[in-house]
Amino acid sequence: MAESHQPPANPLDTKVRTNEIVESFRRMKKERDIWQKMTMQLNQALEEAFDQRDQLQSLLVATQAELENLRRYHGANSIPVNPPSVALDKWLAQDWISTSFTRKHLSEPERMFTEGSYQEALVYLDSLLGTVISLELRAEAQLLKATILRACRMGAKALEQCEEVIVSCNRNPSMHCIRGKANFYKGICMFDVKNFDQARIAFTPVDSTEFFAPKAAAWKQRCEEEQRSAILLEASRVPEEHSRFLAKRAGLRNSPRKENYDTEDEQDVRIFLDRLGVPRFRESPLDNMLVVKYSSEKLSILTNVQSNC
Repeated sequence: MAESHQPPANPLDTKVRTNEIVESFRRMKKERDIWQKMTMQLNQALEEAFDQRDQLQSLLVATQAELENLRRYHGANSIPVNPPSVALDKWLAQDWISTSFTRKHLSEPERMFTEGSYQEALVYLDSLLGTVISLELRAEAQLLKATILRACRMGAKALEQCEEVIVSCNRNPSMHCIRGKANFYKGICMFDVKNFDQARIAFTPVDSTEFFAPKAAAWKQRCEEEQRSAILLEASRVPEEHSRFLAKRAGLRNSPRKENYDTEDEQDVRIFLDRLGVPRFRESPLDNMLVVKYSSEKLSILTNVQSNC
C-alpha cells in the first residue's frame, strides 16, 4: 500500500500567518484601549453632570425658601393688620387648617381628603414628599399627611410626622413660623392616644395671634378636664373612710386651714389641692404612705394608695 506524502509547510507562509495574527491582536488591543479611555471619559462626564444637578437642586430649594421668606416679610410689613394669609385660612375636616399656601400647592390632596379618599391622598403625598420641594411645602405636606393618618386611626404614624416637622423647624430658623402649627397637631395626636399631659404641654406655647389659637386653647382646656376626671376617678377608689375628707376639702387652696373644722379628727388630716384643684392626700416622706390621723379615741390608719396621676 502506497504511503501518502504531504508536502512540507512553507516556512514563509507560516511566518506570514503569524504576522497577521500578531497584527490583528495589536489592532484589537489598541481598539480596546481606545474604548476603555472613552468609557472613563464618559463616566467622568456623567459624575460631573450628576454633581451639577445636585448643586442646582440645592440652589433651587434654597432660592425658593428665600423667596418665600421675602414674600412673607414684605407682605407682613405692607399689611400689618389682618394679613391675607390669615384672612384666607379656614378649617376643614379633622381640624385641618387650609391656607392660601396649601390651596396653591396641595389643592389635590386637600380635595381628596375632604372627599374622603384618604388612601388616594396618602399616595399623592408620599409621591410628593419623594421629590425635591421647599422646606415649607414639605412641612405642610407632612402635617396634612398626619391629619389624614389620624382620620385613618393611625395616631402613632401621625405623631411621627408631626415630630419630624418640629425637628425640621428647630434646625431651620426660617421654619419657625410653622412650629406653632406643628405643635398644635402634635397636641391633637397626643390627645388621641390619651397622653393628656404631653398634649397640654404641646398646646401651651401657641401664639395668641395665630389663626388656630382659640382652638388650641379649647384643646388645652379639654386636656385639663380629662386630667381632672382621671384624678377624680382615682380618688373615688380611695377607701370609704377617707372619702368624706376629700369632699370636705373641695374648697381648700394649697393646704388645709387650722380653723372651722367640724371635729378634731378632720383638722389632722393631711390634705391639699393639686394644681388642677383636686383634693389630694399628702405623702409621707418616709415610706410614701398616706397618713390619716384620727383622735385619741380612734385607731391610726395607714393606707397605701398608689396614685397614677
